[in-house]
Amino acid sequence: MSSYRDIIREIQDGRIRPVYLLAGGDPFLEDYLIRECVKRFLPEGEKKIVFSLDDDKADRLLAELISIGMFQQRSAIVVRQVGRVAGKAREELLEYALKPNADKCLILILADWQPGKGVHKKLAKSVP
Repeated sequence: MSSYRDIIREIQDGRIRPVYLLAGGDPFLEDYLIRECVKRFLPEGEKKIVFSLDDDKADRLLAELISIGMFQQRSAIVVRQVGRVAGKAREELLEYALKPNADKCLILILADWQPGKGVHKKLAKSVP
């Protein structure tokens, strides 16, 4: 897993990855990274899509990830509380992270990093 500094440098250089995993719970750095990524990845005026798995269903997130627009427009999707995804939805999210859509930028946020915890370990292996 890359450091925030390395990720921000890549984004500022215009090298946007299709999937990011942010961990550690630093809201300032998370918000800064998201702003920079959205500014460089999305066309002018486009908005990011935000999911919080505390409130939103994982099925809605997965549907958004696999949807393809008629005009193949880009989208930036921020997912907070990604550690709450479980079961089949977790497996589908991990599968997506291994083979992401280049027209989507998925930013997964884990508030607390516990490398030995199941979903944390699997996400770290799936996301460069």
